[in-house]
Amino acid sequence: MASARAHLKRFDRTWCLEGTLHWPALMVLGLALSLWFWPVWVLVGWFAYTMRRLEKPVWVVALLVGVLFCLRQATYSVERLDAGTFTARVCRVERGGTRLVVDADGVRAWVYVKQTAARSGDDVRIDGRLSRHDSRGMPRAFDYPAYLEANGIGGVVYDAEVNVLARGASVYRLRETVERRVMRFDEAHAYLSAFLLAEREGIETTGVLGQARFLGVAHVFAISGMHVTLLSGMVGKAVMALSKRTALAEAAAAVVALMYALVASFSPSAMRAAMLVGFIVTMRQFHTRHTTFDALSLAFVVSLFINPLVIRLAAFQLSFLVAASILLVRETMQHKTALQQAWRVSVIAWFATVPIVSTFEAALHPLTVVLNVVVVGVMSAVVLPLAFITFALPAMEPLFLLVIQTFETVIEAVSMVFSWRFRLYFSSPYVVLLYYVIFVMIYATQTHRFRYVVALGVLMIGVHLTPYLDPRSHAIFFHVHGDAALLRDAHNRCTVLIDTGEGDTADALVQSLRGLHVTRLDYVFISHRHTDHYGAYDAVSEAFPIGHTITNVNQALVEGEVFTCGNLMFYLFPTQGVFTSENDRSMVMKAWLENEVLLFTGDIEGPREAAMLDEDLRATLLKVAHHGSITSSSEAFLSRVGADEALISAHRHNRFNHPSPVVVRRLEAHAMRVHRTDQEGTVWFRYFWGSRTKTTVP
Repeated sequence: MASARAHLKRFDRTWCLEGTLHWPALMVLGLALSLWFWPVWVLVGWFAYTMRRLEKPVWVVALLVGVLFCLRQATYSVERLDAGTFTARVCRVERGGTRLVVDADGVRAWVYVKQTAARSGDDVRIDGRLSRHDSRGMPRAFDYPAYLEANGIGGVVYDAEVNVLARGASVYRLRETVERRVMRFDEAHAYLSAFLLAEREGIETTGVLGQARFLGVAHVFAISGMHVTLLSGMVGKAVMALSKRTALAEAAAAVVALMYALVASFSPSAMRAAMLVGFIVTMRQFHTRHTTFDALSLAFVVSLFINPLVIRLAAFQLSFLVAASILLVRETMQHKTALQQAWRVSVIAWFATVPIVSTFEAALHPLTVVLNVVVVGVMSAVVLPLAFITFALPAMEPLFLLVIQTFETVIEAVSMVFSWRFRLYFSSPYVVLLYYVIFVMIYATQTHRFRYVVALGVLMIGVHLTPYLDPRSHAIFFHVHGDAALLRDAHNRCTVLIDTGEGDTADALVQSLRGLHVTRLDYVFISHRHTDHYGAYDAVSEAFPIGHTITNVNQALVEGEVFTCGNLMFYLFPTQGVFTSENDRSMVMKAWLENEVLLFTGDIEGPREAAMLDEDLRATLLKVAHHGSITSSSEAFLSRVGADEALISAHRHNRFNHPSPVVVRRLEAHAMRVHRTDQEGTVWFRYFWGSRTKTTVP
């Protein structure tokens, strides 16, 4: 037992963890992650067993905190809003008055309005359109329902009319006061809103935010611990200079940190920084022996007890990962220069956050580490202090704008010159777990560190090469408004997209394709010119290089003969006859994938089906025409196809109530097994060694 305790103490020393509160925090972290990923239970069990070798008070506290957290997880839930008309109290007003956060008898909701006279604390009546935000059904796309739940939001109401029933008061009036002052600035208000209020809508149109995302430095436009620490530090130094009283200066810094977190709507990073400052000041005042890492651990535990689901938010994950990584290596930087410290912090923060950051763009820029050293330094030393000063002294606006314009120019130039990125997306939680195990071992060992560094590099290269290492072929029918299907052969020799579905503001199809490790599209086929078949094409073409785009206008280039792409084969049926309907002018195509013959029919209807009865339409899987509409899928056509299975592509909230029950019964009468995206979400077939498996993304 003595040797085990010595091993745990050596672990603490290796990581510079002189305190004790990291043990309860690690217990809570394991329990929170275990709900997502069951193998973590093995680590939690091993951790709990190992902790018994610690001093008994530490062990007891860690177990007690773990039990209480399990109870908190079991009892925590987010109530749902059931109607778009209701009375509520305004918690706060955001986005220049266009979004209200309201509380309706314990149910939190976002209410979007064009304009309103309501203020924080007011009692109001809401009359709007309640949006249905159930599961998107798209693989590896942004999970908006989970995002709402993690924020404690039980409903979203659009196009709302808001009538004030009674005036009230709220501490969030402070945010509204700051926002009104920011809006008085002519040209600087967009950047001041981003830096001071975490409102980035104003800079979305400038292009600089997209370029910053491309370079991996967009985090500088979000409220972070840097903002809170910088402002509270400035105030603390000013109070110290005036009063010469350390306790008063620290108390002022803590109050300012809390107030700024309130102004930033208690975003995860602002809240983390405010709690960290508050706990550090409290520990110093009571002369405890706890460390800065203890304060961070306590902030982590308190955050998860307040909202156990907040760990789902990428902002929360990044905030605590970066802060913990910096604190873990601070002791190794005591004798380093400022530049060396900045470089080391940037490197460790980058590696600590790779699996999370890569999910945003499914790619990493090779210069991100270097750029972070420069950008974070410029932000903390020049831009943010100048933003705070400009807010207080509007006469400084011209200088602030000059600095911003210079920043925009540099970001644009760098993104144009260095336009290459390393494709990377961690699609498997097992790989993420392995990544962090190796990452921990790099800093927890002294003798074999180089081996673990090499292992981490090999793992990242393996993730990059995932599509080329995959021996399976894939046919994926996406849950979109309209049609969209992806065909990919083994080892990524050919990737084909057939239709794109309607476009949407979240670019869900692009997100899914990135998450599926798509790096290029050899062919994009657009069956016909209806937006539910080509609406997302522009977004797709901007995100991926496309070899050939074939539509029903230029299909004569390849129709009438079998052509290959990798191990895939295609045949486009010639359009025989003249059809007045755009639906009937849809491309009809056969695709051979492994031992499957797929027939894609676009939106053809009765006249086109009748004209094709003399063609060889035989297939094993039929993509049902026109989303299962009653105008298609005639008895004669289905008999001619003779498929074993049928796939109906229709969104669960489509406005035409597709598919028709008559068509579904007709397909079943022809002994076809029916797959439906409106019921199952995305339908994903994988082919390997003559066998096929099916999974769905509901």
